[in-house]
Amino acid sequence: MTINVLVAARAEALFASDLSQAATLTRPEATAAIAHALRRYGGTRGCAARMAAEYGEHPETAAARMRWARRTVHSLFPALAEHHGAVIPVPAATGGQLQALTTRSRPARFAA
Repeated sequence: MTINVLVAARAEALFASDLSQAATLTRPEATAAIAHALRRYGGTRGCAARMAAEYGEHPETAAARMRWARRTVHSLFPALAEHHGAVIPVPAATGGQLQALTTRSRPARFAA
């Protein structure tokens, strides 16, 4: 299993946004909310930290909010969700160590 880094970053920013899960969003609304959250929390790391804090403070609601954020990103940005660029392999039985960031389709000059 892999995690698309761009999908994850957008979902984390949407999670950190002030939007309600009940809102039906358009792509421009989601884009604006994601951009606002990225500015407010100082980038993707700040959004990820905000998300982690919510999991610590409100674990009963955080998982549902992250599912909403991922569903929203996948539905409003389908090309991004299907993109096979930067991915992080999720380890199966590698002792919990994440592998290095990889790209599935590298230009010939970067191929190993």
